[in-house]
Amino acid sequence: MHVDLKNISEKYHFEDRGGISTTGCCAVGSASGLGPGGRTFESCHPDMKKHILVIFLFFSVSAWTLAAPKSGHYVNLDGKSGKTLFDQVSTIANKGFESLGYDGLWDAYKYTDTDENGYIIDMYGGCNFQFGKKKCGSYKNECDCYNREHSIPKSWFGGKTSGMGCDIFHIVPTDGKVNGMRSNHPFGEVANHRNASYSYNGNYLGTSSTEFGKAMKVFEPKDEYKGDFARGYMGAMIKWQHGNMKQSEGGEMFTSNYTSTGGYGFTQYSIKLLMKWHREDPVSEKERKRNDGIEKTQGNRNPFIDYPYLAEYFWGEKKDQKLDFDHLVCAYDDDFEQYPNGWKDEDPSDIDYIYAQPADEPCFDCGNKVIIDGNIYIRQGEHLYNIMGVVVQ
Repeated sequence: MHVDLKNISEKYHFEDRGGISTTGCCAVGSASGLGPGGRTFESCHPDMKKHILVIFLFFSVSAWTLAAPKSGHYVNLDGKSGKTLFDQVSTIANKGFESLGYDGLWDAYKYTDTDENGYIIDMYGGCNFQFGKKKCGSYKNECDCYNREHSIPKSWFGGKTSGMGCDIFHIVPTDGKVNGMRSNHPFGEVANHRNASYSYNGNYLGTSSTEFGKAMKVFEPKDEYKGDFARGYMGAMIKWQHGNMKQSEGGEMFTSNYTSTGGYGFTQYSIKLLMKWHREDPVSEKERKRNDGIEKTQGNRNPFIDYPYLAEYFWGEKKDQKLDFDHLVCAYDDDFEQYPNGWKDEDPSDIDYIYAQPADEPCFDCGNKVIIDGNIYIRQGEHLYNIMGVVVQ
């Protein structure tokens, strides 16, 4: 069930129940918010638990109460591979979807992209926009107004604001000026930030590094949202499988060929770039809350937020292998903090021992744990991650 924005008053709010907790991915119990006229909107909240992870001599507590995917939402995935798995994930990405329409995005941002103080979370700029105020319109400078940014530019798929053109998963509120500077340039990493033709608050416009392919003009968003944008691309693309996303500069990122040989829709440039961002910037509390807010408004969820490691089966280290669903870690699970890339290949019971181990302990290779210069790293697949889930090798 999701919130009908057309029938809900401005006074409606969804109140998280809470305390210090993390949540699991099964539907055990519920939490509810009371709408006008006594209407009740329910969402799945598992039993809340307090989880404390010891890292050396420090204690870290994760605090959030979020709506995990409902029981049975992810079905018929285990053992599937390749195009069959891709199509099944696409079906799940469409489950519950009801278009908000382009104008409906403005109201939906209250539930998806507004912080606890009522300010828009601007993924490009650093401005304080109160929800519902300073909507663009015209602008001259940063912080004049915020608008609806197609992170996948609509000119790439025909310029429509219906269908994919109003899918909130890739349409986010951003500073109008920064959005205008981005224009329809592909995402990328600018080779030299000092030589960028435009920069603002950690965003850059300039010539790309050749690390991912040819040099071209790209827009680089700030680091803290790179993974969010990558998963937004994955979720929107697998849902729509749009027949032609190669118009304008879209051909740099999309193939419109949704098979293994076609990169499951992405060019090699996109795969290298987006998977790098996806791995280096794991799912955050902000992103989980946005995913939940979208389900309440638009009705569907992003599989690559719920189960981040799914991406590896299409564009990464397990491409075209059979899915082992039991080893996937949901981003809402208690132990996601220990497995931030979403893959669990061992019994987590020994994690606290390894993490609490003194830095000078003579352990240089403990299974998939490695101590280098007193720091603990986790080896998974071909990569080495630090304890925050960032790829270091």
